[in-house]
Amino acid sequence: IINAVGTDRLGIVHDMTKEVIDAGGNVGASQAAKLGKYFSLMMLVDLPINKVDSLTENLQTLKDLNASVCKTDDDAIALPYSTYKIGYKGRLTLEGADNPGIVHKVTHILSNNGLNIDTMETSDEPAPHG
Repeated sequence: IINAVGTDRLGIVHDMTKEVIDAGGNVGASQAAKLGKYFSLMMLVDLPINKVDSLTENLQTLKDLNASVCKTDDDAIALPYSTYKIGYKGRLTLEGADNPGIVHKVTHILSNNGLNIDTMETSDEPAPHG
């Protein structure tokens, strides 16, 4: 798994995926987000084990990007999906005035009630009357 964050710029995904392909790998699932002027990308990559160190080094040379590589095996990737039983699926929207620790408080309530978060999006847009 490659996890990278840096200043957003044109061609950042191209540069990262080129390094993966040049190392003999292939990109599987991925998720990206732009946060202000920053960019974050997480990619599940299939790569020969003997190429992991060189890929890690090459990713470190990309401009304005901090990347880390986490080695996994097929069982570790499949495990979360095979062990969870979905009993409820929903969407939670919370609007209101911001306060320190609000994300921590909400996620504490969710996890204490056995609810898992697949995706989360927060913003610092001013709330009405907030």
